[in-house]
Amino acid sequence: PTVQSVHEPLEAAAEAAKALVKPRRKAKRLRDLAEWRAERVIDEIGGLCESADNHRPRGATSRAVFPEGVGPVKAPKGPAQVRQLEKLINDLGNASDPKVKAIAEATLPKLRLAATALVSAEADYQAARKAWREAEDLEDLRLSEHRRAMDSLLGELRKLYPGDRAIQDLIVPDVDDGDERGDGGAGPGSGGAGPTPDAGPTPA
Repeated sequence: PTVQSVHEPLEAAAEAAKALVKPRRKAKRLRDLAEWRAERVIDEIGGLCESADNHRPRGATSRAVFPEGVGPVKAPKGPAQVRQLEKLINDLGNASDPKVKAIAEATLPKLRLAATALVSAEADYQAARKAWREAEDLEDLRLSEHRRAMDSLLGELRKLYPGDRAIQDLIVPDVDDGDERGDGGAGPGSGGAGPTPDAGPTPA
């Protein structure tokens, strides 16, 4: 094989993985925004519960809607947050207490919209994250294949030109030096084509 034909699969895999980083980050931001909007509605419901209890924290209405408080409903992330929203929607929808029913009538439409938006944003994020991870895995595979192919190619060159390092370096420039350096370069043979680290908090 030629040097370029050995490089091309790794270069293509690295570019494909790089191209999926931005969509993954955008999807994560949109998921986080959807969570924030849902939490705002939860806070609004919590405030209405306190108002119904004459502004007493943890009054009867608050305890009916949030038995463990507002915090545990807001705390989860990702799919766990979706489950908390669904439970809250169900509890409000089945309420019999007049005060809770009034709160439900005022907030259920926007709570349902927030839940639907979060479900959609979470699905989009998981799909973008999966695509990026699969591209990263393929890049890792191509990197291993590239190293094996370059080792084989160098072996053939050493057989053809024994002891002639000058012509070996002319055909395959600095391959050995690049692999040993591990200086973070992005090109094939430089040791820098490994997985791209995920930015920000660990995704859910």
